Amino acid sequence: MTNANQKLNRKAWQNYWTDGRASGAIGCLPDATPEIELLQKEFWESSLGKLRRKAKIVDLATGDGSVLRLIHGIRKDFKLIGIDYSSELPATPKHIKLHANVDMEDMPFAKKSVSAFVSRFGIEYGNVDNIAREIMRTLMPQGSFAFLMHHSDSPIHAINEARAEQLTWALDDQKVIAKSEAFLRSRQQLGSFVPSGFENSVNLAIEKFGRQSVATEFCQAVVQTLAGGLDKPVALCLSIIGQLNNHSRQETRRIHAMIAASKDDVGMRVFEGQLEANELHVLNRFPLMLESEGKPIGWAINGQKSA
Repeated sequence: MTNANQKLNRKAWQNYWTDGRASGAIGCLPDATPEIELLQKEFWESSLGKLRRKAKIVDLATGDGSVLRLIHGIRKDFKLIGIDYSSELPATPKHIKLHANVDMEDMPFAKKSVSAFVSRFGIEYGNVDNIAREIMRTLMPQGSFAFLMHHSDSPIHAINEARAEQLTWALDDQKVIAKSEAFLRSRQQLGSFVPSGFENSVNLAIEKFGRQSVATEFCQAVVQTLAGGLDKPVALCLSIIGQLNNHSRQETRRIHAMIAASKDDVGMRVFEGQLEANELHVLNRFPLMLESEGKPIGWAINGQKSA
């Protein structure tokens, strides 16, 4: 990944968390359900429940620290630390420490100082070989790891892929943002009205994707901004349209990264081989299934450092 791409990705995830997009939002987990919460809790408990008292647990790509909150509910004595390459992260309870602007490939922990590493939809975004070497370096002898990872057949994958398709349609195929900016800049010549073409984009979105689709919502937001801004300064309206554009571009960037990181069975076998090559022995690997949908919510994989 080039430095320019790294900078764009870092900015996208920073905005995701600082905008208050909790882990139940698009890009991570869908809205939490009791079934999803129970599946996660059972996995973390089976993987970490027998660790020594006051074990130091590090969450990779922690985001808002929601995984560490779940783990705290299992054992109150754990020392919980989260790292994330976003430069800004939300506030967390005092028993959880989050460190921003930290890469998984270069962690600020001493050799053999960590009891366990966890990750939920995080480790697969990085350079796995380099991360595995860092885990090996910092993990105590017989230390544990437990990861939940994106599954290419999960509802999360399908929902996000659809969102990316719809946003790309509105932004690039219909050029709604570019047309709205052109309209605003020439508004004095066009008069105080919103051209019918913008409402047509809403109707096209409804016809193609449905009334409740993200494409429809996006086009409606643009129309509402234009209509509500007819008596407002052009610069203010352009600023709002610019924010809509930035937010949507960053969301599609995050979604495309998630799709690229999602793994099928072959991908998981490769991932397991990368861990094993760094003396991280895999004990279990299985799809975490949503029985209500008959679909996997993700891959679960855990194990320990070789002696």
